[in-house]
Amino acid sequence: MFRVKRQKGLGASRDARVPARSAGARVPAPGGSFQSGGGAAAGSVAQAKSESPVPEEQLAALFDNMAEGFAHCRMIFEGGRAQDFVFLQVNKAFERLTGLKDVTGRKASEVMPGLRESDPGIFEVYGRVVETGGAAKFETHVNALKKWFSVSAYRPEPGNFVAVFDVITDRKEAEENVRRLNAALEQRVQDRTVELEAAVNELEAFAYSVSHDLRAPLRAIDGFAEILAQEHSARLDAEGLHVLGIIRKEAAHMGQLINDLLAFSRAGRSEMQVASIDMTALARAAFEECTARVPERRVEFRLDTLLPASGDANLLRQVLVNLVSNAVKYTRPREVAQIEIGSRAEGEQVVYWIKDNGVGFDTKYSNKLFGIFQRLHSDKEFEGTGVGLALVQRIVRRHGGRVWGEAKLDEGATFYFTLPRPQ
Repeated sequence: MFRVKRQKGLGASRDARVPARSAGARVPAPGGSFQSGGGAAAGSVAQAKSESPVPEEQLAALFDNMAEGFAHCRMIFEGGRAQDFVFLQVNKAFERLTGLKDVTGRKASEVMPGLRESDPGIFEVYGRVVETGGAAKFETHVNALKKWFSVSAYRPEPGNFVAVFDVITDRKEAEENVRRLNAALEQRVQDRTVELEAAVNELEAFAYSVSHDLRAPLRAIDGFAEILAQEHSARLDAEGLHVLGIIRKEAAHMGQLINDLLAFSRAGRSEMQVASIDMTALARAAFEECTARVPERRVEFRLDTLLPASGDANLLRQVLVNLVSNAVKYTRPREVAQIEIGSRAEGEQVVYWIKDNGVGFDTKYSNKLFGIFQRLHSDKEFEGTGVGLALVQRIVRRHGGRVWGEAKLDEGATFYFTLPRPQ
């Protein structure tokens, strides 16, 4: 045995006897079991006859200079429940970390008045350790001390427990600051999202209203131009008839642009009717619709059996019509157009593609493909409004998918989009 000199004021008894780990000695271990220095567990210690036990002074110095706080306590039960505990032994770090002094031999409720009311969970954990003999490791905020602690507790002998602890208040406060910052950031994001959605809705309502209101004067322009062409063409010379033709052509183009804008607006406003979609039938119908407009064209169409998707049938029909009509349009210079539609599964998504042998595009401009009113070809080369692919992207995104294009100049293009698989 060796003696550890307690610091002044720790109790009536200045010396406490602590068992040394010498050969044959029994010392408490976590969990209530004992380790013997003279059995097989002693290993080489028992075999090394010339080895001396650790000097008492070194063990005493280790105990007093531990960075962690140490408290050896006796549990007090009343009516089968842990009600209090008595401090039997503490080290210097205990006083430094808790700010408590002269605790040896005193009850926790005496040292920290109100502890049972403010921190009942502490008694429950220590009581369970004493009753079961099982070790416990936990973090707790001791309201009586206004500090956070990381604690490891075990039972060295029946009725008692040992708590080894460290103060983690700084870490907990840093974690709480991070949590508050994250919460504030999330709230700011939510607020900005609401503002953005409101602005987008206002913009869409404005676009819808303007587009709708433009139809009436546009119909009037085209109607009067048609009257001139039918009833007064004899009074116009060749130049006049040419100008009149340009008026009617541009009016028709404007009308198509308005229709596309209205479709673009509706795609973001309409309520989706989600169901399992037969994409093979939808693709075949889209191809037949697009090629019916150009009966003079030779178009070879290859359609694999497509995987079904989950989505709104009307909106997805618009996606396929837009992509197939683009394929038909940009294969116009080919004597025989070739269009292929296929699909493959990728996890919970299905990837669909529409491939053609048309004029393709320069991939360095691919970032402009899906912007509204963005076109990679002039009206003289290929007609269009620059809304079709923007509409495709909006619809696909509403379904939780994405869309992209790959191509080589004069070698064709392939457009891909993803959709969720039916559950």
